[in-house]
Amino acid sequence: DNCTDPQAVVATLYNTISNCGGARTEVWLFTATDQCGNEASDVRSYTITDTTPPTINDQGDMTVACGDLIPVVVAPTVSDICTADAELDIDFSEVLTDDDGANCQVLTRTWIVTDACGNTASDVQVITVDDQVAPTISVALPIIDISCADAIPVPPTPTVGDNCDAAEVVIDFSEVITDFDGANCQV
Repeated sequence: DNCTDPQAVVATLYNTISNCGGARTEVWLFTATDQCGNEASDVRSYTITDTTPPTINDQGDMTVACGDLIPVVVAPTVSDICTADAELDIDFSEVLTDDDGANCQVLTRTWIVTDACGNTASDVQVITVDDQVAPTISVALPIIDISCADAIPVPPTPTVGDNCDAAEVVIDFSEVITDFDGANCQV
Protein backbone atom coordinates (compact mmCIF):
# COMPACT_ATOMS: atom_id res chain seq x y z
CA ASP A 1 0.00 0.00 0.00
CA ASN A 2 1.42 3.40 -0.90
CA CYS A 3 -0.66 5.31 1.72
CA THR A 4 -0.74 3.30 4.89
CA ASP A 5 0.69 0.11 6.27
CA PRO A 6 -1.69 -2.84 6.10
CA GLN A 7 -3.64 -3.21 9.31
CA ALA A 8 -4.13 -6.92 9.09
CA VAL A 9 -2.89 -9.84 7.04
CA VAL A 10 -5.18 -12.81 7.31
CA ALA A 11 -4.09 -16.26 6.22
CA THR A 12 -6.96 -18.61 5.49
CA LEU A 13 -6.61 -22.27 4.65
CA TYR A 14 -8.69 -22.33 1.52
CA ASN A 15 -8.41 -25.98 0.50
CA THR A 16 -6.59 -29.18 1.47
CA ILE A 17 -6.07 -31.98 -1.00
CA SER A 18 -4.99 -35.17 0.76
CA ASN A 19 -2.60 -37.40 -1.11
CA CYS A 20 -1.62 -40.20 1.24
CA GLY A 21 -1.03 -40.55 4.94
CA GLY A 22 -0.13 -37.09 6.19
CA ALA A 23 1.00 -35.93 2.75
CA ARG A 24 -1.18 -33.22 1.27
CA THR A 25 -1.37 -30.05 -0.76
CA GLU A 26 -2.65 -27.00 1.12
CA VAL A 27 -3.98 -23.94 -0.70
CA TRP A 28 -3.76 -20.75 1.41
CA LEU A 29 -5.45 -17.44 0.73
CA PHE A 30 -3.56 -14.43 2.11
CA THR A 31 -5.56 -11.20 2.39
CA ALA A 32 -4.09 -7.82 3.38
CA THR A 33 -6.39 -4.90 4.30
CA ASP A 34 -5.24 -1.27 4.79
CA GLN A 35 -6.81 1.46 6.97
CA CYS A 36 -9.08 2.58 4.17
CA GLY A 37 -10.55 -0.93 3.68
CA ASN A 38 -8.68 -1.70 0.47
CA GLU A 39 -7.86 -5.38 0.07
CA ALA A 40 -5.28 -7.38 -1.82
CA SER A 41 -5.20 -11.16 -2.00
CA ASP A 42 -2.70 -13.80 -3.03
CA VAL A 43 -3.01 -17.58 -3.21
CA ARG A 44 -0.14 -19.92 -2.37
CA SER A 45 0.06 -23.71 -2.48
CA TYR A 46 2.25 -25.78 -0.21
CA THR A 47 2.89 -29.45 -0.83
CA ILE A 48 3.78 -31.61 2.14
CA THR A 49 5.22 -34.93 0.95
CA ASP A 50 5.98 -38.15 2.76
CA THR A 51 9.23 -39.64 1.52
CA THR A 52 10.27 -41.06 4.89
CA PRO A 53 10.00 -44.83 5.18
CA PRO A 54 8.34 -46.37 8.22
CA THR A 55 10.48 -47.92 10.94
CA ILE A 56 10.61 -51.60 11.86
CA ASN A 57 12.54 -53.15 14.72
CA ASP A 58 15.24 -55.76 14.09
CA GLN A 59 14.10 -59.28 14.98
CA GLY A 60 17.69 -60.56 15.24
CA ASP A 61 19.23 -63.63 13.64
CA MET A 62 19.73 -66.82 15.66
CA THR A 63 20.91 -70.40 15.55
CA VAL A 64 18.95 -73.29 17.07
CA ALA A 65 20.00 -76.90 17.44
CA CYS A 66 18.34 -79.51 15.29
CA GLY A 67 15.48 -81.00 17.24
CA ASP A 68 14.88 -77.81 19.25
CA LEU A 69 11.73 -75.83 18.65
CA ILE A 70 12.02 -72.95 16.22
CA PRO A 71 10.86 -69.77 17.97
CA VAL A 72 7.33 -68.65 17.14
CA VAL A 73 6.84 -65.67 14.88
CA VAL A 74 6.75 -62.41 16.84
CA ALA A 75 5.23 -59.42 15.08
CA PRO A 76 7.74 -56.57 14.77
CA THR A 77 7.16 -53.12 16.21
CA VAL A 78 6.47 -50.66 13.38
CA SER A 79 5.77 -46.94 13.22
CA ASP A 80 5.57 -44.08 10.73
CA ILE A 81 5.64 -40.28 11.01
CA CYS A 82 2.67 -39.72 8.67
CA THR A 83 0.60 -42.91 8.68
CA ALA A 84 -1.12 -44.18 11.82
CA ASP A 85 0.43 -47.44 13.06
CA ALA A 86 -2.88 -49.28 12.66
CA GLU A 87 -2.98 -48.28 8.97
CA LEU A 88 0.50 -49.59 8.12
CA ASP A 89 0.50 -52.63 5.84
CA ILE A 90 2.76 -55.46 7.06
CA ASP A 91 3.56 -58.36 4.73
CA PHE A 92 5.21 -61.47 6.21
CA SER A 93 6.79 -64.46 4.51
CA GLU A 94 9.10 -67.27 5.52
CA VAL A 95 11.13 -69.68 3.44
CA LEU A 96 12.80 -72.87 4.69
CA THR A 97 15.80 -73.98 2.64
CA ASP A 98 18.39 -76.71 3.02
CA ASP A 99 21.87 -75.44 3.69
CA ASP A 100 24.88 -77.07 2.08
CA GLY A 101 25.83 -78.79 5.35
CA ALA A 102 24.29 -82.11 6.32
CA ASN A 103 21.07 -81.79 8.34
CA CYS A 104 21.25 -78.00 8.30
CA GLN A 105 18.41 -75.74 7.30
CA VAL A 106 17.92 -72.00 7.13
CA LEU A 107 14.59 -70.39 7.90
CA THR A 108 14.38 -66.88 6.47
CA ARG A 109 11.58 -64.68 7.78
CA THR A 110 10.89 -61.39 6.02
CA TRP A 111 8.66 -58.52 7.10
CA ILE A 112 7.93 -55.59 4.77
CA VAL A 113 6.04 -52.62 6.18
CA THR A 114 4.46 -50.10 3.79
CA ASP A 115 2.97 -46.73 4.71
CA ALA A 116 0.04 -45.02 2.99
CA CYS A 117 2.38 -43.24 0.55
CA GLY A 118 4.11 -46.44 -0.59
CA ASN A 119 7.33 -45.95 1.41
CA THR A 120 8.68 -49.28 2.64
CA ALA A 121 11.04 -50.69 5.23
CA SER A 122 11.92 -54.32 5.81
CA ASP A 123 13.55 -56.67 8.28
CA VAL A 124 14.95 -60.11 7.55
CA GLN A 125 15.49 -62.66 10.32
CA VAL A 126 17.66 -65.68 9.57
CA ILE A 127 17.24 -68.70 11.82
CA THR A 128 19.85 -71.39 11.20
CA VAL A 129 18.85 -74.90 12.25
CA ASP A 130 22.17 -76.57 12.94
CA ASP A 131 23.07 -80.15 13.83
CA GLN A 132 25.22 -79.55 16.90
CA VAL A 133 25.07 -83.08 18.38
CA ALA A 134 27.16 -86.02 17.12
CA PRO A 135 25.29 -89.18 16.15
CA THR A 136 25.32 -92.23 18.42
CA ILE A 137 26.48 -95.71 17.42
CA SER A 138 26.46 -98.98 19.28
CA VAL A 139 27.51 -102.41 18.10
CA ALA A 140 26.79 -105.61 19.97
CA LEU A 141 30.00 -107.59 19.40
CA PRO A 142 29.81 -110.98 20.99
CA ILE A 143 33.06 -112.69 21.89
CA ILE A 144 33.29 -115.77 19.74
CA ASP A 145 35.92 -118.44 19.33
CA ILE A 146 36.44 -119.88 15.89
CA SER A 147 39.02 -122.26 14.55
CA CYS A 148 41.49 -121.32 11.85
CA ALA A 149 39.51 -123.26 9.31
CA ASP A 150 36.24 -121.46 10.09
CA ALA A 151 35.10 -118.47 8.06
CA ILE A 152 35.14 -115.15 9.78
CA PRO A 153 31.54 -114.24 10.54
CA VAL A 154 29.87 -111.20 9.00
CA PRO A 155 30.05 -108.28 11.45
CA PRO A 156 26.77 -107.26 13.07
CA THR A 157 24.97 -104.16 11.86
CA PRO A 158 25.41 -101.29 14.31
CA THR A 159 22.52 -99.32 15.74
CA VAL A 160 22.76 -95.59 14.99
CA GLY A 161 20.81 -92.61 16.19
CA ASP A 162 20.81 -88.90 15.53
CA ASN A 163 18.78 -86.07 16.96
CA CYS A 164 18.16 -84.71 13.44
CA ASP A 165 17.79 -87.64 11.07
CA ALA A 166 19.17 -91.12 11.76
CA ALA A 167 18.46 -92.09 8.16
CA GLU A 168 21.10 -89.59 7.04
CA VAL A 169 23.90 -91.09 9.20
CA VAL A 170 26.64 -92.62 7.07
CA ILE A 171 28.39 -95.68 8.51
CA ASP A 172 31.96 -96.26 7.43
CA PHE A 173 33.14 -99.80 8.15
CA SER A 174 36.56 -101.27 7.75
CA GLU A 175 38.20 -104.41 9.08
CA VAL A 176 41.80 -105.42 9.30
CA ILE A 177 42.83 -109.05 9.09
CA THR A 178 46.06 -109.77 10.90
CA ASP A 179 48.10 -113.00 11.17
CA PHE A 180 48.02 -114.28 14.73
CA ASP A 181 51.24 -115.45 16.31
CA GLY A 182 52.83 -116.45 13.00
CA ALA A 183 50.36 -119.25 12.42
CA ASN A 184 47.99 -119.56 9.55
CA CYS A 185 45.26 -118.12 11.71
CA GLN A 186 44.04 -114.60 11.30
CA VAL A 187 42.39 -112.20 13.65
